[in-house]
Amino acid sequence: MDLQLNQILEAVTECTGTNADDLRSSNRCRRLSESRFLFFFFSVYLTNKSCREIGSFVNRKHNTAIHGANKAVELKKHYKDFHSKIKTINDKLTLT
Repeated sequence: MDLQLNQILEAVTECTGTNADDLRSSNRCRRLSESRFLFFFFSVYLTNKSCREIGSFVNRKHNTAIHGANKAVELKKHYKDFHSKIKTINDKLTLT
């Protein structure tokens, strides 16, 4: 499956009730940070894009993309609501 970053961004924003401009903003509130973590998680694991490409897609640096993907893995282990968001987004992405 070769997903594009805009497909992942659309699925994440739809599931989390955010929008692309919010994710690209410098706002660091928890809701937006977690949405970015979800975007980074799926982008790193479901695309062949480099971390530099993924980060720049949402106005971040490559190390932020790496940190975000790792943070999503940790949140998935400890928070059921975050785990359910991952499942919902994954289901949406596998249907497209």
